Amino acid sequence: MITPKIKAFSIWLLIFALVWGMAYIRPIHQDDGWYATYAFRLIQKLSPNEAMSYWSFQDANGSDLSVGFLFSSLQVPFYLVFGISVFSARLFNALVLTLLVYLFYLIVKLITPKIRWLMVVLLLVNQVFYYHFYNRPEILGMVLVLLSIYLLFTPIPDKRSTFIAFLIWGLILDAHPIAIFSILGLGLWYLFMYRHQIPWALIGGGAGIGICLTGNYLVNANFGLFNGIMGGEGIGVGDHYIPILTSDLVDFVRIFKTRFQNFQFIFLLSGIWIIIPFLAWKRRQLNLYTKAIGFNFLVFFLLSTLFTEATGNGWALYNLMVFFMLLAALLNEVHQSLYIDHPKLVFLLMIPLFLFTSAATIRRLFYNYPKSAISRNNFSAVDWNACLPNGTKVLMRPTFSFATVYKHLWADYPFGILNVMRDNNISFKDAILLRNYDYLVLDERNLNVELLKDIRPRWTQPYYRDYNDLGLSKADFQKLISVGFLQITCRFNEPMHGNTIIFKVNKSIR
Repeated sequence: MITPKIKAFSIWLLIFALVWGMAYIRPIHQDDGWYATYAFRLIQKLSPNEAMSYWSFQDANGSDLSVGFLFSSLQVPFYLVFGISVFSARLFNALVLTLLVYLFYLIVKLITPKIRWLMVVLLLVNQVFYYHFYNRPEILGMVLVLLSIYLLFTPIPDKRSTFIAFLIWGLILDAHPIAIFSILGLGLWYLFMYRHQIPWALIGGGAGIGICLTGNYLVNANFGLFNGIMGGEGIGVGDHYIPILTSDLVDFVRIFKTRFQNFQFIFLLSGIWIIIPFLAWKRRQLNLYTKAIGFNFLVFFLLSTLFTEATGNGWALYNLMVFFMLLAALLNEVHQSLYIDHPKLVFLLMIPLFLFTSAATIRRLFYNYPKSAISRNNFSAVDWNACLPNGTKVLMRPTFSFATVYKHLWADYPFGILNVMRDNNISFKDAILLRNYDYLVLDERNLNVELLKDIRPRWTQPYYRDYNDLGLSKADFQKLISVGFLQITCRFNEPMHGNTIIFKVNKSIR
């Protein structure tokens, strides 16, 4: 006899298998390696005699701090047990993603139990959600957000749930700071409704910040996000600049348009434009869940627009999750307004969104599958010993960090060479010599989007505008090859960034 617990366990095991499979066939992106390298630093501390490679982001970011301890630390056991590989990274990612789906399920179950599985299916087939099936900290940030929300939705608020819910906020700031925007509105609403819990919220939040500071100090020897205000080196904001400090109305309009364009079909096909007029026509008095979640969505959209330009790096996932919670709450209001036991109309309303998002995700899966074999095998087709000797200094993406972790390389991110050129007022060639690189690993995207100023499109974002006149021309780059300063040693295809060439630097040519 199958008990309810066995049935539930089987369902979630099946969901994990689905998530694992989808993650497994996603080609490795540079960010997979980027965040893995912070875990490699911790492994190097545990095994100081290992000749591991080091990836620096100082030139690219203006800071080489390991910002945050939680995401990096959680990866370490997987690499120690299963080895440093794409498999280990994807296993860790799949477990975190499954936990994210489970917490989303629990929250939707509180909001509208009759359509909880509908919302889970809509999330699993969504192409924006699938985009995040890789090794980035926003998936952990969203898990923490959902856990805090679940505690805030406790039917009878108490001191313990309030304390823990707001303690988690400190961990959210450590995992991925902009994730905090996706819960700030709910936190404010909760404290307005339950003012007597404010002291416990403040104590919990303070404890969370304390854990963040202590964890970073013990693991990374800094204070993470707060290092700058604690008297240390400030973290690099990078291209996720803070618009409210540097932008004008034109820039805010651009950010808003970009974000709406990314989600316009999800908004339209979700039926929001039908649901809201329907509820207004019914003069439906919205319940507290719906009001709180609606307020949270508005606060998220406002704050995330004012305080970060990022769209793909976290914002897209957070926007999807806060929107899906709002959608679930509004669908529940529709269901309750119809006075029927089974939400048939709700299912019908979601058919267009299901068909659109599942078709987009299936297309992406078929697109990824043939490309993922290279990265699943750690780029084993490349003869790294011949192409990139051990102990050399190299300019390359961290995409290849899994394959080259034990080569004792020093690697810098390619975009940073523009900062070297700007800060020292020198040419690309002189910047390479100044940094004493032995090899350059450059792909099509490095050249056509970042380095070749007569090929790449002109940047309009405030952070990038200063780089428009930096770089080198395509003719100058070809000249460096023709005179023998850059000598081609290997060529191969990197699925996410295009054809890749490894150049040896002939330092004798000045």
